[in-house]
Amino acid sequence: MRVFPKGQGFTVGLLGALALAWLWPEGGKAGGVLWADDTTKAAVVIIFLLQGLNLPLGQLRRGLGDWRLHLFVQLFGFVVFPLATWCLVVTGILPGGWAPGFLFLAVLPTTISTAIVY
Repeated sequence: MRVFPKGQGFTVGLLGALALAWLWPEGGKAGGVLWADDTTKAAVVIIFLLQGLNLPLGQLRRGLGDWRLHLFVQLFGFVVFPLATWCLVVTGILPGGWAPGFLFLAVLPTTISTAIVY
């Protein structure tokens, strides 16, 4: 099966979406013609559903067996990072205006906070 054009379909689609947004920004605004409020939520649900359906069941079972690793990652992400950030706030190292944002980022899962950074 040939992929258009030579495996770069995503890049072409992304550039097309950027061009469309630049030429017609009204279409994607809240309450616009494309219903961006609803379609964004639906797109997130569909992406997570398709990614979940794509997971091999055997590999998922093997991954769940390594509970010590999962416990370490969860504790580090949801206890160590927030506590370290809280210590920075309490000691005054972080300026007062920055504290809420940093505390919010500290409790987010790492994939979300990484996506925010990029």
